Amino acid sequence: MQINDSQVLILCALADGPKHGYAVNEDVERLIGFRLGPGSLYGALNRLAAKRLVEALPGQGRQQPFRLTAGGRRALEAELRLLERVAATGLERLARPAPGAPSVDAATGAPSADAGTGTPLVDARAGEPAADVRTGEPPRE
Repeated sequence: MQINDSQVLILCALADGPKHGYAVNEDVERLIGFRLGPGSLYGALNRLAAKRLVEALPGQGRQQPFRLTAGGRRALEAELRLLERVAATGLERLARPAPGAPSVDAATGAPSADAGTGTPLVDARAGEPAADVRTGEPPRE
């Protein structure tokens, strides 16, 4: 990845038009549920401007609007396509059990088989625990 997370968030916020820092941060909050700290926000904006991915526009008072450059659009699209591939691969891998991971009962979310042996932790005939779900040890009488 060529740009960091806060920079991607800022580029996303600017993708639909120019915004000043406060408006960028409001957009980031809508996107991910929290705001960037002032140092992260303005530091990232300055780094993006140095890379010519955003440019400052004439401001009104203390509000300095920024807009995405053509290079910023290309960089954002490339980064989002990469993240899309990473997310798809990660979600696909999470959907299948990892080798050695315990099987999980869909109804309860509790382990249903020993991770090492694959031995069921519940006796299917009696519906009784075949082993303690935390330790894999036989239940104590």
